[in-house]
Amino acid sequence: MPKTPFCVIIIESVQKRLPKLTVLDVLPPLKSFTAKNTFPLAQDTLFIIKYFFKFCNDSHDFFPDVPTKYYFLHKFLFVVLCKVVQYHEKGWINMGTIALFSGQGSQYERMGLELLEQDDSLKSIYDTAKEALGFDLYDIIANADAKTLSRTIYAQPAIMATSLVCLEAAKKRGFTYDAVAGHSLGEYAALVASGMLSMETGFQVIQARAEAMEAAASAADGAMYAILKLTPKEVEQICEETEGYVIPANYNSSVQTVIAGDRDAVERAAETCKSRKARAVPLAVASAFHTRLMQPAADAFYGKIQNVAFQSPNVAFYSNVLGDVRTDFSDMPTALAKHIVSPVRFTDELLAMQKNGIDTFVEFGPGKVLTKLVKKTLKDVTAKNCENRETLEGVLA
Repeated sequence: MPKTPFCVIIIESVQKRLPKLTVLDVLPPLKSFTAKNTFPLAQDTLFIIKYFFKFCNDSHDFFPDVPTKYYFLHKFLFVVLCKVVQYHEKGWINMGTIALFSGQGSQYERMGLELLEQDDSLKSIYDTAKEALGFDLYDIIANADAKTLSRTIYAQPAIMATSLVCLEAAKKRGFTYDAVAGHSLGEYAALVASGMLSMETGFQVIQARAEAMEAAASAADGAMYAILKLTPKEVEQICEETEGYVIPANYNSSVQTVIAGDRDAVERAAETCKSRKARAVPLAVASAFHTRLMQPAADAFYGKIQNVAFQSPNVAFYSNVLGDVRTDFSDMPTALAKHIVSPVRFTDELLAMQKNGIDTFVEFGPGKVLTKLVKKTLKDVTAKNCENRETLEGVLA
C-alpha cells in the first residue's frame, strides 16, 4: 500500500481547484489532521478523490450553483475522512517508520557485539566486511582501544557495520521501515539499507571515503565545535563576522549547530559563542568535515567510485545535502562527493520526514545521538535507538 500524506493532498487539491474555498473553515474534521498527523491513504481512495474532482470540473450543469457544489464536496470529503479515521483506529492504516543511522564520533569499543551473542548468524556481516576491506573489522571492534577505533579508516566502516548488524537483528524479528536516512557517515549504511548498494559494495565505497578523508585530514589543520543554546541564524552570523574560514557544518537542531573550518577561526568563533552564553564543545574529529578543507578528499573519493553502479532505492531516501527526500539518483558518485564538502542539513530532513507522514524514528548503530535530536526537534513522534539486546527489545515492543 503506497504511503501518501493524506491531509496535504486533500488541502492542496481542494484549494487548487476551488481557490476561493477556505478548506479548514469548511471542513471541521480536517482541523485534527495537521501536517504532523498526516495519514497514508490507499491508492484506490486517491483515485476516487481525483475522479470526484474531475467530475466537479467537467459537470458544471450538474450543480445548480456554487454553494451546492461546495456542499457536495464537503459531504464527500467528510465521509472519506471518517473512513480514514475508522481504518486507522482498526490498525489498517499506519504512519511511516524510518531507519536512521549513526554518524562518526559515536563509536565505542565492542559496539554491537552483544547482539552476536544471541544470533551468531549476524557475524556474516563482518565476514563480508573482511572480504571487502582486506582487514578483520570484527577484530578491530572487539579488541582495538578507543584511540585506534577512532581513526577514520577504522571508525567509518566499523560504525557502518555495527549499524547494519543492529538493523539486521531487528529485521529478523519483524521490523520493517518505509524510509532511510543517516547523519553524515550514516548515509552509507542508509545506501545499503535502501538497496542502492550491496553490502559488499557498500563496504568498498565506505573504505574509499574513509581513506580519502583521513589523507585530507592529515594535510589540513581543521577543527569542529558543537555550539549549543544559539539558533542556527545566530551561529551563521557569528561565523560570517569571524576572521578566517569557519562555517556551520552540521545543522543538528534548533539549538545545536556544529561549526567547522580552519582551527584558529573555529576557535575564535567558539569563543564568541561562549561570550553570548552558549556552550561550545570541541569535537574529537581529525579535521573539519563537511567543509572545503575536505575538497581533496571529495576529489579522490570520486575518482575511486565514479564507476560504481547504484540501484534505485526500495524505500524513500533522505539526503543530508538536500535536507529532504532525494529523487534524482542518476549520478550518485557526484552526489556523494559533494556530500563530503557540504553542510549536513539534518534539522530540515527531520521536518521533511514528519511532513511526509513519518512518525516513528528508529536509530540503528552505536549511541543515541540521532534519537535525542529527533526528540528535541519534533513533537508527537516516537524515537528509539537500537544498539544492544536491551534496546533491540525496546524497538520491537
